[in-house]
Amino acid sequence: MSKSIFQKKEDKSTKKNEQAALMTVIGPKNLLILLGILIFLIGVVIFSVTVPIKITTTMAATIAYGEGAVEVVGQNEGVLTEITVSEGDYVNKGDLLGVVTMESLGSEFSTGIGLTDEEKSKVKRQTMIYATESGVVEELNYQEGETLQKNAAFCQIEKTEGENTPSVIIAYSTYEAAQTIQSGDAVYIALETAPTAEYGYLKGVVRNVQINKVTEDVQNPLQMKIIIDPKVDDKGTYIWTKDNNGFNGQIKIGTSCQTTIFTDKYYLINLIIS
Repeated sequence: MSKSIFQKKEDKSTKKNEQAALMTVIGPKNLLILLGILIFLIGVVIFSVTVPIKITTTMAATIAYGEGAVEVVGQNEGVLTEITVSEGDYVNKGDLLGVVTMESLGSEFSTGIGLTDEEKSKVKRQTMIYATESGVVEELNYQEGETLQKNAAFCQIEKTEGENTPSVIIAYSTYEAAQTIQSGDAVYIALETAPTAEYGYLKGVVRNVQINKVTEDVQNPLQMKIIIDPKVDDKGTYIWTKDNNGFNGQIKIGTSCQTTIFTDKYYLINLIIS
């Protein structure tokens, strides 16, 4: 029994001797170097799989504030007896904008049964004007009491997604350039045909990229529309990287100019070991 105990002690001693022999052959410094190389290789693998590398690309585009304007026209001629909106108001599609009243229509009701001539002459017909899109009312061309001609423009509506959504930017570019950006990308926008010394670079986030129209360009047959939501501060004004001469970053909806869009893309890199 005692022999087996001594034998176990000798086994432990043997293992220590083997470790010492290994350290003698490799050397403590070399062992640390090998351990460091192993840790480095593991780090490279983890980095190449999980850590994105930021790559900035640029693209030229034509830019315009607002998602586009629609014209609201009168369907019938008559007097605007009621206008329910003002310029700058946000309206939802289908909201009532005004009421057109057509008077002196007695002759049209000459066959009316039970109406006197006086009653016929006082017959009025009203037509409602409704918002055809959701957005901000611009260029309200009439006041109450004025006559609206048939098919005349009552107002314009600058389309926006919601009342609290900042005016977006539509950027038109070729497919080759637009395909490099995606929804959610952070972008900087430099206005080139505007006083950029005053404006600087506008910050924003890409909402979506979609086909706008087909062009005759053989290399880039598809023209893309890129909608960008500008970032705003607590006061609701656009955030620019430069703010000179008291400029608050607010540009009237419908303004258009040439621009360069800078977008930061993130790419997952593959293992960089060949």
